[in-house]
Amino acid sequence: PGQRQRERIREESDRLMEPLREVAEGYDAGLRTSMVITNRSFEEVFNAARRTDPDLVVMGWDDDRLWSDARAERPLTELTSRLPSDFLVVKDRGLDLSRVLVATAGGPNSELGAEVAGMIETVAGAAVSLLHVVDDPAEREAGETFLSEWALDQGLSDAERIVDDSGDVEAAIEREAGEN
Repeated sequence: PGQRQRERIREESDRLMEPLREVAEGYDAGLRTSMVITNRSFEEVFNAARRTDPDLVVMGWDDDRLWSDARAERPLTELTSRLPSDFLVVKDRGLDLSRVLVATAGGPNSELGAEVAGMIETVAGAAVSLLHVVDDPAEREAGETFLSEWALDQGLSDAERIVDDSGDVEAAIEREAGEN
Protein backbone atom coordinates (compact mmCIF):
# COMPACT_ATOMS: atom_id res chain seq x y z
CA PRO A 1 0.00 0.00 0.00
CA GLY A 2 1.01 3.59 -0.56
CA GLN A 3 2.26 5.86 2.22
CA ARG A 4 -1.05 7.75 2.50
CA GLN A 5 -3.01 4.54 2.73
CA ARG A 6 -0.59 3.18 5.36
CA GLU A 7 -1.05 6.31 7.44
CA ARG A 8 -4.86 6.01 7.21
CA ILE A 9 -4.64 2.39 8.33
CA ARG A 10 -2.28 3.33 11.18
CA GLU A 11 -4.63 6.08 12.40
CA GLU A 12 -7.68 3.78 12.20
CA SER A 13 -5.79 1.05 14.05
CA ASP A 14 -4.75 3.47 16.81
CA ARG A 15 -8.35 4.67 17.13
CA LEU A 16 -9.68 1.10 17.40
CA MET A 17 -7.01 0.03 19.90
CA GLU A 18 -7.49 2.95 22.32
CA PRO A 19 -10.47 1.40 24.18
CA LEU A 20 -8.47 -1.82 24.66
CA ARG A 21 -5.55 0.13 26.07
CA GLU A 22 -7.91 1.87 28.51
CA VAL A 23 -9.35 -1.45 29.69
CA ALA A 24 -5.86 -2.90 30.17
CA GLU A 25 -4.81 0.17 32.19
CA GLY A 26 -7.91 -0.19 34.38
CA TYR A 27 -6.87 -3.74 35.26
CA ASP A 28 -3.17 -2.96 35.49
CA ALA A 29 -2.61 -5.54 32.74
CA GLY A 30 0.31 -5.43 30.38
CA LEU A 31 -0.69 -4.80 26.78
CA ARG A 32 1.60 -4.26 23.86
CA THR A 33 0.23 -3.69 20.39
CA SER A 34 1.78 -3.72 16.98
CA MET A 35 0.49 -3.34 13.47
CA VAL A 36 1.35 -5.16 10.28
CA ILE A 37 0.68 -3.44 6.96
CA THR A 38 1.40 -5.69 4.02
CA ASN A 39 -0.06 -7.28 0.91
CA ARG A 40 0.82 -10.73 2.35
CA SER A 41 -1.21 -10.15 5.50
CA PHE A 42 -1.64 -13.64 6.98
CA GLU A 43 1.96 -14.62 6.48
CA GLU A 44 3.26 -11.31 7.79
CA VAL A 45 1.06 -11.47 10.89
CA PHE A 46 2.38 -14.94 11.69
CA ASN A 47 5.97 -13.83 10.99
CA ALA A 48 5.54 -10.79 13.24
CA ALA A 49 4.22 -13.07 15.99
CA ARG A 50 7.28 -15.31 15.62
CA ARG A 51 9.58 -12.27 15.96
CA THR A 52 7.80 -10.68 18.93
CA ASP A 53 6.75 -13.88 20.81
CA PRO A 54 3.37 -12.68 22.18
CA ASP A 55 1.23 -14.68 24.59
CA LEU A 56 -1.88 -14.03 22.51
CA VAL A 57 -2.62 -12.45 19.14
CA VAL A 58 -6.08 -10.95 18.70
CA MET A 59 -7.13 -10.17 15.16
CA GLY A 60 -10.27 -8.33 14.15
CA TRP A 61 -11.99 -9.20 10.94
CA ASP A 62 -14.55 -6.88 9.40
CA ASP A 63 -15.82 -6.93 5.83
CA ASP A 64 -15.71 -3.15 5.38
CA ARG A 65 -12.05 -2.68 6.33
CA LEU A 66 -9.26 -2.03 3.87
CA TRP A 67 -7.60 -5.28 4.87
CA SER A 68 -10.68 -7.49 4.32
CA ASP A 69 -9.19 -8.89 1.12
CA ALA A 70 -6.26 -10.41 2.98
CA ARG A 71 -4.62 -13.29 1.20
CA ALA A 72 -1.86 -15.74 1.88
CA GLU A 73 1.06 -16.42 -0.43
CA ARG A 74 1.16 -20.02 0.81
CA PRO A 75 -1.86 -22.22 1.64
CA LEU A 76 -3.45 -21.09 4.90
CA THR A 77 -3.24 -24.61 6.35
CA GLU A 78 0.53 -24.53 5.85
CA LEU A 79 0.79 -21.13 7.56
CA THR A 80 -1.36 -22.15 10.52
CA SER A 81 0.05 -25.62 11.13
CA ARG A 82 2.65 -24.29 13.60
CA LEU A 83 1.41 -21.02 15.02
CA PRO A 84 3.91 -19.11 17.18
CA SER A 85 1.31 -18.25 19.84
CA ASP A 86 -2.40 -18.45 20.58
CA PHE A 87 -4.52 -16.63 18.02
CA LEU A 88 -8.01 -15.28 18.56
CA VAL A 89 -9.78 -14.02 15.43
CA VAL A 90 -12.98 -12.06 15.90
CA LYS A 91 -15.32 -11.22 13.05
CA ASP A 92 -17.55 -8.27 13.84
CA ARG A 93 -21.13 -9.42 13.37
CA GLY A 94 -22.71 -7.01 15.79
CA LEU A 95 -20.83 -8.56 18.69
CA ASP A 96 -23.00 -9.00 21.77
CA LEU A 97 -20.89 -9.82 24.83
CA SER A 98 -23.80 -10.39 27.20
CA ARG A 99 -23.75 -14.17 26.54
CA VAL A 100 -20.82 -16.37 25.52
CA LEU A 101 -20.94 -20.00 24.38
CA VAL A 102 -17.82 -22.17 24.61
CA ALA A 103 -18.00 -25.54 22.87
CA THR A 104 -15.46 -28.02 24.18
CA ALA A 105 -14.14 -31.50 23.70
CA GLY A 106 -11.05 -30.57 25.73
CA GLY A 107 -7.66 -29.49 24.44
CA PRO A 108 -5.74 -26.22 24.10
CA ASN A 109 -8.18 -24.52 21.71
CA SER A 110 -11.02 -25.03 24.15
CA GLU A 111 -8.83 -23.85 27.01
CA LEU A 112 -8.13 -20.62 25.14
CA GLY A 113 -11.86 -20.22 24.51
CA ALA A 114 -12.54 -20.74 28.21
CA GLU A 115 -9.87 -18.21 29.18
CA VAL A 116 -11.34 -15.60 26.82
CA ALA A 117 -14.88 -16.36 28.02
CA GLY A 118 -13.74 -15.94 31.63
CA MET A 119 -12.23 -12.55 30.79
CA ILE A 120 -15.40 -11.45 29.00
CA GLU A 121 -17.43 -12.64 31.99
CA THR A 122 -15.25 -10.56 34.33
CA VAL A 123 -15.00 -7.43 32.18
CA ALA A 124 -18.41 -7.34 30.49
CA GLY A 125 -20.51 -9.39 32.91
CA ALA A 126 -21.27 -12.03 30.27
CA ALA A 127 -23.30 -15.12 31.05
CA VAL A 128 -21.08 -18.07 30.03
CA SER A 129 -22.48 -21.38 28.76
CA LEU A 130 -20.36 -24.45 28.13
CA LEU A 131 -21.34 -27.03 25.51
CA HIS A 132 -20.10 -30.60 25.16
CA VAL A 133 -21.48 -32.92 22.49
CA VAL A 134 -21.59 -36.72 22.90
CA ASP A 135 -22.51 -39.29 20.27
CA ASP A 136 -25.69 -40.67 21.83
CA PRO A 137 -27.85 -40.61 24.99
CA ALA A 138 -25.89 -43.52 26.51
CA GLU A 139 -22.86 -41.18 26.78
CA ARG A 140 -24.74 -38.30 28.41
CA GLU A 141 -23.67 -39.09 32.00
CA ALA A 142 -19.99 -39.37 31.00
CA GLY A 143 -20.38 -36.10 29.09
CA GLU A 144 -21.84 -34.36 32.12
CA THR A 145 -18.97 -35.62 34.28
CA PHE A 146 -16.40 -34.46 31.73
CA LEU A 147 -18.00 -31.02 31.40
CA SER A 148 -18.27 -30.51 35.17
CA GLU A 149 -14.61 -31.38 35.69
CA TRP A 150 -13.51 -29.33 32.69
CA ALA A 151 -15.51 -26.30 33.89
CA LEU A 152 -13.87 -26.58 37.32
CA ASP A 153 -10.38 -26.87 35.76
CA GLN A 154 -11.03 -23.75 33.66
CA GLY A 155 -12.36 -21.65 36.54
CA LEU A 156 -15.86 -21.64 35.03
CA SER A 157 -17.70 -23.76 37.58
CA ASP A 158 -20.56 -21.21 37.72
CA ALA A 159 -21.16 -21.41 33.95
CA GLU A 160 -24.25 -23.06 32.57
CA ARG A 161 -23.34 -26.57 31.38
CA ILE A 162 -25.04 -28.11 28.37
CA VAL A 163 -24.49 -31.68 27.22
CA ASP A 164 -25.96 -32.44 23.80
CA ASP A 165 -26.38 -36.12 22.92
CA SER A 166 -27.12 -35.69 19.20
CA GLY A 167 -23.57 -36.43 18.06
CA ASP A 168 -23.78 -33.45 15.66
CA VAL A 169 -21.33 -30.84 16.93
CA GLU A 170 -22.04 -28.17 14.31
CA ALA A 171 -25.84 -28.39 14.70
CA ALA A 172 -25.51 -28.29 18.50
CA ILE A 173 -23.32 -25.18 18.36
CA GLU A 174 -25.68 -23.51 15.92
CA ARG A 175 -28.72 -24.36 18.04
CA GLU A 176 -27.17 -23.24 21.33
CA ALA A 177 -25.61 -20.11 19.85
CA GLY A 178 -29.01 -19.19 18.45
CA GLU A 179 -30.48 -19.46 21.95
CA ASN A 180 -27.60 -17.48 23.43
